[in-house]
Amino acid sequence: MKYLMVMFVLVFQFSGSAMAEGTFEIENFEVWSNTTADLDQIRITGATMNNPDGCTDTDSYMVDTTLSEEVRGRIYSTLLAAVMASRKVRVTVDGCIINRPKIVIVRIK
Repeated sequence: MKYLMVMFVLVFQFSGSAMAEGTFEIENFEVWSNTTADLDQIRITGATMNNPDGCTDTDSYMVDTTLSEEVRGRIYSTLLAAVMASRKVRVTVDGCIINRPKIVIVRIK
């Protein structure tokens, strides 16, 4: 019985994740890199903001340095590829940074 209880907890531990996804077309894409902070801002216009955590500023998304430089580079490359190919992307955000939704995953649809 104890084994079953442990397995139940492990299986459902991550099922209540706060991450949320939204799919949208990118019409305009800008990356703003701040030289005084380890933050990068991604402004996407022409799309409904995906803001499940109720961040107060909904003019752009943020990517911060909790992700490795390699991962951040892949996010930018994926967004650029989507723009060039006129493809939709699926963005996963989790939490807020500087009151904006924080991107953690980007996938081309």
